[in-house]
Amino acid sequence: GSTYGSGNFGYLEASGGNGAQAISQALGRTEIPGDCISADSIMTKTGLQVSVLDALNTRFDVYANGLNQACGNSNQLCPPSNNSRKDLMHKGNTNSCAFASGNGSGWHEAPRPYFPASGTIPLTQAQINATSPMGYPRDMCHAISANGNCSGGQIGTGIWDRNAYFKTNSANYASNFDVSGAFGTATPTRYQVYKYEAANAGTRLLTQTETGNTSRPQPYCRTPGIAVGGTAIDRRVLSVAVVNCTGANLSNPINPVKWVDVFLTEPSVNRRNGTTHVTEQSDVYVEVVGATTLGGGTTAAQQIRRDVPYLIR
Repeated sequence: GSTYGSGNFGYLEASGGNGAQAISQALGRTEIPGDCISADSIMTKTGLQVSVLDALNTRFDVYANGLNQACGNSNQLCPPSNNSRKDLMHKGNTNSCAFASGNGSGWHEAPRPYFPASGTIPLTQAQINATSPMGYPRDMCHAISANGNCSGGQIGTGIWDRNAYFKTNSANYASNFDVSGAFGTATPTRYQVYKYEAANAGTRLLTQTETGNTSRPQPYCRTPGIAVGGTAIDRRVLSVAVVNCTGANLSNPINPVKWVDVFLTEPSVNRRNGTTHVTEQSDVYVEVVGATTLGGGTTAAQQIRRDVPYLIR
């Protein structure tokens, strides 16, 4: 929601055009229209265009109204990930697939969302019992308010409430999950958990119902989704350009410092805890996976296409 420069919110120009439709297609579709863009020199696209984040949300199985131009009438061009775990629960049927802030059908914030009182102290067992099934939560220092309380500002600490997450997503809140046994570490990343749950969907991606809302970690509105770890590009991993906002002053063209892969942890929606505004629809919250690399170790964007010219006589 905040700018990196004058009117700049972090979008890149799309090769298929620079309007909201082109940016929506670039964020939502599996096959991005238009030509390739350079990984060595980028152009930024100014303007907030919050509506284009609706296309990004299709990766979570959330489909807002009016996405026909970006995704087609059947949403086949913008499928979700097969693991669409999120902090939203569904009410109604597959005809209601947009985020609904009221009591109507569609995707809703969980009736008892994760909202810690402290940015450093994990939830107690009693607080876990009073929390609905969780999506992959924000870092604890970012989860307590709209602006967060992380010493790095927009950059978190990597410390998230793993214990609360695994317990709220078990059939029994009090049951323990052997985190170290599953991951070889007591502090797995959200991306590691995402891949593990996709590989063990029968036990880890369970549907849970509460007060008329259903937690659906697997695709519901558009099936099938894109497999995690398959041959297709992961729908919840994006390659993003890292730039020096101070040195470059965001004057086009910009030479990225590098490209990194990031994991989308949550949909971009307005969330509230009572009267407290926790997130804005313009927020995009991600966990850094690592530097984007190709075979041979070169740094480039995640999706690579090579166009071969032919001489026609």
